Amino acid sequence: TVTPRAGLPPLLVNLSDRPPERLHYLAVSYGLTQQLFNFWRRVGFEPLYLRQSASETTGENTVVMLRPLQHPEVADSEWLRPFVEDFKGRLLGLLAGAFRDMSAALALSLLDPKLSFSDAETQ
Repeated sequence: TVTPRAGLPPLLVNLSDRPPERLHYLAVSYGLTQQLFNFWRRVGFEPLYLRQSASETTGENTVVMLRPLQHPEVADSEWLRPFVEDFKGRLLGLLAGAFRDMSAALALSLLDPKLSFSDAETQ
């Protein structure tokens, strides 16, 4: 027979009873538009993932962006760079396929963070 073990700590505790976790990054996920992308890029977020199929609800592709935080346990804050470069390489290969209907301005913004287009320029 199986008997319960005694003296185990509780599985759940109040947040006020534990110290805050140390964060290494912040992340955001949203339906990709030029305006939202420009906003999140301006505040330091980098794209890492773009869903190939559009949402049935909004018609937009979901994008995931990360922003690294300064953290004493992470010696190099450039850990995100290889992931961003990998994303750009994969995106470039998919522009003729899954993302062929993406506006040129949005595609260029995703590939080169120095390029930013206003709504008027994208139409």
